[in-house]
Order: sequence, then structure tokens, then C-alpha cells
Amino acid sequence: MDRAATGRLYTYAVAGRVVFLVAVLLVSGACASDGEPDSRAVAGPLHGPWRPVPITLVGPIVETVDRACRASMDDFPQETRLMVIDTRGGGRIQAQYAGPRSTEASCIDMTIDAMGQVVAGGGGTGFGAQEWSILNPFELEHHGGYSSGESSTTMGRAGPGIAKVVIVMPAQPRVTASLENGWYLVWRPGSWPPGTKVVGLDPLGQRVTEAPIE
Repeated sequence: MDRAATGRLYTYAVAGRVVFLVAVLLVSGACASDGEPDSRAVAGPLHGPWRPVPITLVGPIVETVDRACRASMDDFPQETRLMVIDTRGGGRIQAQYAGPRSTEASCIDMTIDAMGQVVAGGGGTGFGAQEWSILNPFELEHHGGYSSGESSTTMGRAGPGIAKVVIVMPAQPRVTASLENGWYLVWRPGSWPPGTKVVGLDPLGQRVTEAPIE
């Protein structure tokens, strides 16, 4: 995994298999005809083909993902809180955490099967001595990610004036990143092609900042 040189100490590990069972799954308010959550409507998006727009997770699944990620690493900084989740098909889930004194953690290889079992694989933690810097309204701060032949991830922080973060790749459709609590996170199959950029848009959809994915 690649991390920006920010003066923080990072550790990475392929954790043991930590399995949690989701009792009820809710995605984008999917409901059956009687108003109850429809697990079949959930299973389709989560385990279907990868999509360029993220799937919104709500309800007990978010808590289950959180527990699985925290339990997957012995040195997980428990003072952090879950900032953003990215899931967009393929049964894969990514999660990014942040806490005091520039502390952070990420789970970059979580999976959920058709029965609702969440398995946390590899991840990393970062520790710093100072508090997070205050970003300008239209500033992006890249924090790292990874790229391999199988899949790629990038994550970072976004200023309060940025309403949407998209990944722009040469000659390919845009990919919308998950954006919550001032953090963006996105994964895609395969590697990031040369020239790929992270682009921040304002509430009117205008490009206000961009940064290369190194």
C-alpha cells in the first residue's frame, strides 16, 4: 500500500479472518411490499457487478462492518471513529477511520457473503503527534491507497466546500467516490491507469480542485 509522506507512522498487516454475521441488511431503503427490509433487494447490489457509483449502507450492517474492522487488527486505535464506507458491488467493503492526533486506520479488504457474513482481511493504521490540519474549503488532501492487478483504492480528506469527489481516468467514465465526514474513499477493479486524478466538485458541480493519484 502507498501512503503519502506526512510524518506519520503507519503499520500494515494481513489480519486473520474475523467473521461477523449481519442480522438485517439495509441498503438505500430497500423494502418489501409490506415496508420491511427486503434482503433480496440488498443482496443484488452488494454482490452484483462493480458499479461507478457507491451503494449507501445504513442500519445494522454499518455497525457490523465497524465491529469486524476493529477486531481485525491487534493495534487498531479504538479512539478512532468510522468516517466513510465504500461499497459498490463484488461483495467488497472498504472502511476508513480517523481520530485525535492524526490517528487513522483503514480496512481495505473486507467482504460480505450472501448470508451476511462480514470478513475483515488486510488493513493498516497510522499514528501522528499533531491534530489534523484544517483544510481550506476547496482543498483535497490525498492520504494514500493501493493499486494492484486485482483492485485499487484511494482515500483522503476533502474540504467543507467540496460536495462531490470523482475519479477521472483517461478515456474512461468518471467514478464517484464515497464522501462522508470530510473523507473520500473509492475502489475499483484493476489498477489506476496513468494520468488518473481525484477531482473535487462544488455544490454546483463545478471543478474546484484536483490531485493526481500517484
